[in-house]
Amino acid sequence: MIFDKVDIKDPDINKQLKLKGDTYKASWQYYYECYQYASQVLLTSIKSSDTINPIGRAALFVIRHSLELNIKYNYIRSKVTPPHLHSFLKLFKYEDTPKGFYSDEFKNVISIINKDDDGACYRYILDYDQKYFFPSSTKEEIKNGQVFLHDFINADNDVKDNSKFAHSKLYSDFECKTNRDVIRFHTYLYEPSHLGQLRTQYDLLITTLLNEVVNNQIDINKLYLPILFLIRQSLELGLKGNIHEADKMSDYSAPQWFINSHSIRKVFNLFGGSKGYLKQLDLTKLDDNTLNKVNEKLKILQKLTDTINQLDSNSYYLRYPVNAAGKNHQLSIKHDSLINVLKDYYEIDSFLTFINAALQEAGILIDPPTPF
Repeated sequence: MIFDKVDIKDPDINKQLKLKGDTYKASWQYYYECYQYASQVLLTSIKSSDTINPIGRAALFVIRHSLELNIKYNYIRSKVTPPHLHSFLKLFKYEDTPKGFYSDEFKNVISIINKDDDGACYRYILDYDQKYFFPSSTKEEIKNGQVFLHDFINADNDVKDNSKFAHSKLYSDFECKTNRDVIRFHTYLYEPSHLGQLRTQYDLLITTLLNEVVNNQIDINKLYLPILFLIRQSLELGLKGNIHEADKMSDYSAPQWFINSHSIRKVFNLFGGSKGYLKQLDLTKLDDNTLNKVNEKLKILQKLTDTINQLDSNSYYLRYPVNAAGKNHQLSIKHDSLINVLKDYYEIDSFLTFINAALQEAGILIDPPTPF
């Protein structure tokens, strides 16, 4: 997140980022309202001179997730237990779905952003077979790797509520008058080609949302849940990106399972734990001052990892109000939870971003030879 950081030491900003003690609710309605609100804020934050593309995949994760939560909240309204499904197409076919539940207009909205089964394409670069979600070698791939969000917003505004399905508009005041309006909401999903680039998109979105809170009096109590997940996802991407590079640039060999793991603690252990590459490589080439800074930042990073792990051990609890078995869980959210996470994340941001570059400069990591 080497971008604008909100000054959490400023008393006024600190006050804006403090949470109400009883704000969290383990309900589908609450999670839907939080992610829906984040979607509205990020879309309306795109001004006439901005484009959404620099935050494209991160933004589409939030928007897609708000729609999945919208569906599951409406199942609850119809007294149907939401199925443990993330695929829109499978949800459309779910046997307990009430008749007339899904309108054609809502299905049209989904079709514009539905690029894979569970939204992983917006959170990662490679799929479970280690192939690019959005390759761009052919015209067909390039077309598939684009989303015209102005079409999505217009389609979303065409969705009508009915007795079984309540739907809040994401950007009801949107007007598309010129080609510039089209460009503002045009995303190229294939542009991030490695984890570090994708992490940048998540960091930019975190910054965007926090600036909206600070500058436009946006309610943090409706926004903190998605922000915490975005931080969690950015941290996971940063750790995995560094591990992947170290595997290619040294004798360190990362286990194959790590790239598909969502355990933040396990991933951290491969970065800076006893079996992590920072402990396996010979760091004696670093001067004492640099080595001391590495160890200092590692302690803060481990503290942050432990905090995130307590909140969300496997990338689930900050996205859903129930666990995989459908049981409600309670997040331990306090008035300073977000501030404390941000404080530690700001502390380790540059370390996570540049540690491998520093190791490369010291000759500890070496670029693999370029194949002829």
